[in-house]
Amino acid sequence: MTPPASFTATTRRKSTNAGNAKSSEGRNERGADEKLPTSQSARWERRIRDLRAFREAYGHVSVSTRDAENAQLGNWVHIQRVQYKAFLDGGKTHLTRERVRELDREQFVWDGTEAQWTETLEDLRRYRRLYGNAMVPRSEGKLGRWVHNQRSEYRYYLAKKPSLMTEERIRLLEEEGFVWNMNDYRWQKMFQHVVAFKNTEGGWPAKKDKDSIALFNWVKEQRREYKNFLKNGKSTLSKYRIDALNQEKFIWDPWELQWQSKLAAVQDFKLQNKTFPTNSHTLGLWLRRQNLLYEKMQNGKKSSMTMARIKALESIGYSL
Repeated sequence: MTPPASFTATTRRKSTNAGNAKSSEGRNERGADEKLPTSQSARWERRIRDLRAFREAYGHVSVSTRDAENAQLGNWVHIQRVQYKAFLDGGKTHLTRERVRELDREQFVWDGTEAQWTETLEDLRRYRRLYGNAMVPRSEGKLGRWVHNQRSEYRYYLAKKPSLMTEERIRLLEEEGFVWNMNDYRWQKMFQHVVAFKNTEGGWPAKKDKDSIALFNWVKEQRREYKNFLKNGKSTLSKYRIDALNQEKFIWDPWELQWQSKLAAVQDFKLQNKTFPTNSHTLGLWLRRQNLLYEKMQNGKKSSMTMARIKALESIGYSL
């Protein structure tokens, strides 16, 4: 029996559609380029031009969906990543091998995680333009947490532990003046202020300098940490910090500074008077105290006299 005409037509359409589907699937698997509608091709070319212009302006093509000025381009970039997953899986997509190659030539970032990192880097750049630095407080929402995480990843990277940090990311962050260690940064800033004070005032900050009490407290802390360093090596002072302070002739022991000043005064007195001061002079009383401290030292008692001080006194001709 001859089937009805409507059934035959329907069957033919189903057969044709199935054939087209198989043919399309085959082309996807092979990655061959499809013949795209002219309007779609025109939109593609326009977006590629926009992408190139963005790259020329910003040095990358990871356009954020949060970028208000380039919202349409950011959404288009996001869509390409979604389409790329379908392309790799052999699913339905407007991406072709040629388009993938074209985006690769523009250094397109297919990995959404990497793109997200680059987007947040752009947020950091905007923060730096606004505030003049890249030191975002941890309390500053998502960006602050991201900055904190970069420092953590950097520590893992230096310790050769699993880390998301790479040499390229380090380079990009350092181009923005990124501070890896906030403690070091704060120490350097105070060090610079203290050295500037010394160069201007002719000495290190003292307790009497009420306008510079913060600098005095910092100097006091360095001396305390240095004692800890000499005692057991447990100190916030590193060899680098000690060397930096020594280079500026830092006075680790203020009492030693006073002692050296007295010694210099005694030497000047002797040069002018051809003799050492007697007990009737304050400097003479100071010399008498050095003799008493020397006797304590000789008797094994607690004394501030040292071999270095004995040699210093002998260098100006004074015998204990």
